[in-house]
Amino acid sequence: MKRILVFALGFLILAGMARAEIAALALTLVQAEQQALAFSPLLKAKQAELEATQAKSDVQSSLLWPVDSR
Repeated sequence: MKRILVFALGFLILAGMARAEIAALALTLVQAEQQALAFSPLLKAKQAELEATQAKSDVQSSLLWPVDSR
């Protein structure tokens, strides 16, 4: 009988701890997406690559404009 009570008490304590951990980790989908995007090294690298490509494109298109030779 004593073993059953100890087991039941231990189970209740563990169940309470598990419930407390779940509550501490509650995130909405929007929050999870924002955090993933903010801390993604791959996304940051791709963003830097995009900015570099856009800068290169600006330089190339500026060569199409005539130079004022005055």
